[in-house]
Amino acid sequence: MEQVNGPTTTTTTATSNLTSLPHESPYPSVSVDEARHLILTQSSPPGIEVIGFTEAYGRVLAETIYADEPVPDSLTATMDGCALRTVGEDIAPGECLLTVGTPLGAVEIGLLATIGRTCIHVYRRPRVAVFSNGSELVEPGMPRQPGRRRDSNRYALLAAVHEAGGQAISLDIVHDDERVQREALVRALSRADIVVSSGGVSVGVRDLVRPLLAEHGTIHFGRVQMKPGQSTTFATVHGRLVFGLPGKPVSALVAFEVLVRPLLRQLQGDTAPGRPRVRVVLDEPFPSVPDRLSYHRAVVEWHNGRLTARSTGPQTSSRLLSLRGANALLIGPATDHVYAPGEELDALLIGTLQSTHPTTSSAKSQAAMEKIPAGGMDKQLHVSYTWVTQRKDSQRRLFGIVVGIPFPRALNWKTPGQASQW
Repeated sequence: MEQVNGPTTTTTTATSNLTSLPHESPYPSVSVDEARHLILTQSSPPGIEVIGFTEAYGRVLAETIYADEPVPDSLTATMDGCALRTVGEDIAPGECLLTVGTPLGAVEIGLLATIGRTCIHVYRRPRVAVFSNGSELVEPGMPRQPGRRRDSNRYALLAAVHEAGGQAISLDIVHDDERVQREALVRALSRADIVVSSGGVSVGVRDLVRPLLAEHGTIHFGRVQMKPGQSTTFATVHGRLVFGLPGKPVSALVAFEVLVRPLLRQLQGDTAPGRPRVRVVLDEPFPSVPDRLSYHRAVVEWHNGRLTARSTGPQTSSRLLSLRGANALLIGPATDHVYAPGEELDALLIGTLQSTHPTTSSAKSQAAMEKIPAGGMDKQLHVSYTWVTQRKDSQRRLFGIVVGIPFPRALNWKTPGQASQW
């Protein structure tokens, strides 16, 4: 993560026409789907770069990889003619190994090493500059003062950018001053492909982000029909994408999750940039909101063969604890309906699923094990021992291959006690 320090500033009062702000938003409210469409229509195709395969973990492949030679390239055997591997048995010449859009993990990097591909084409990671707006903000290491609060948004958003695969660039806290805000925007645009700020997008006198963006670029939407995150703003300035997220911590992170993260993943060549969407059964009542989608922080887990959802607690947009432990955002339709326990809703999975009970397969396996009588396994091993000791060496070799016991051990299997050690 890159840290860019700007000049130290003091709070002053903005004196230009930016301070003549309406007390109601002049921007029509768009749906979440409309907002996503507007974002994607303004984004450019993903860039491509060449990197070494040892640096490719977590990246997305931008080319199709074929094998140039067979693996193995000659007839091989471990010993005594056993475990023969023919030419090209593992990988055939010309075989397609990896395709465009493949996320590169341990197996993929191992395949690249196997065929000797040390340099590959991958999609470039977008550079994302992040800063927080607000004269009331202080750095996390500073002493707390009356009327001030620590800047948590910038660090949470930087981590979110990193988790989404972007190159995070950290800028300073930006005070509520027109000149300072303009300088911060110019500095961010010069360093990044995408700018993400938090705060300053409401309709107060000190909320300067929207009029500044309107002055220097084009605002594509200034409100979104979602809760939290209604005041999220999206603009383009000199070909760069700029997101103005709300100042409340949960609102900023939820808006990032719903609108910004899919863009970052798509710019990196991800063919499925959105989070997985699943159907869940409610464990408790869930009130929806009439005029917008609501994203309720929840825990989704397997319970008796189905996915269930429960709330993480109070859902105020300032309570960051509502996201701690949440592995899903429960999507409430725009309605005044109160959903009862047992009803179903969609949820975006933002974390790992949990299980409160053994899965069906593990339960069946346990039941099957319990049905084996005492000494049953020993009896099976004894039968195998008796059969092996009565066979010729060639038959013992074949037995070892079938059951996975190395040939010397199968050949020298002398006592029943040895069987239990293998």
